[in-house]
Amino acid sequence: MTEHSPVVLCFFLADIRKAVAFGYFEALLHSTDLNRALAEVARLKSLNNLLDSVGYDRIIYEDFVDETLAMLQLIPTLPTNDDGTALLEALERPGVWDAIIAHFRFVTSAWMKTHANKYVHFIPEHSSIDQYRSVHIEPHAVEIEHLGLQALVDAIVQPAGIAVQVLYLDLSPSDQVNDHWPAPVPSPNASYDEVHTIRLLYRPYDVPRRLTSECAG
Repeated sequence: MTEHSPVVLCFFLADIRKAVAFGYFEALLHSTDLNRALAEVARLKSLNNLLDSVGYDRIIYEDFVDETLAMLQLIPTLPTNDDGTALLEALERPGVWDAIIAHFRFVTSAWMKTHANKYVHFIPEHSSIDQYRSVHIEPHAVEIEHLGLQALVDAIVQPAGIAVQVLYLDLSPSDQVNDHWPAPVPSPNASYDEVHTIRLLYRPYDVPRRLTSECAG
């Protein structure tokens, strides 16, 4: 895999945060800059100030943050030619996934509150940012929607220099996959092929089940 090779993941409704998190860590793993993951340790640690600013108690989130930081510190020790197996094994250790996803939920929620002007116009009518966060972002068993995904990308992924595309996998008569949700590329004047890109394949429910096995590989 080259410096700018895309990370391509299939995801289903319950796995969106995990798909983004895996792509984030894998992009750092395959970076030619060995200090990139360690720089992310400092940046994500600084986001504790963001969590504090919206009223989260450190005793609630600090263990989750520690797991994310430990994962970032582990990245430089993994083989750079890893096909994802070693990374996935590290993430699937007891409690690691749950802690990282919980951390990302807190950061996403705090980011939405502190950047409300960007998101408030897209929430359901008669709802507030705080109501949206409490219903759609913070609960453990609730998956994020489009708006929450945007905030997650804004807070965690793009500042790391990683792009995200959501490609729409449907049955339209075309040789190309539709670009369903193109988030801006982090680097000015760069294309998706020139930066690390997490490409998520969105499969709507009306696509035949056979595509599920194709995504699963």
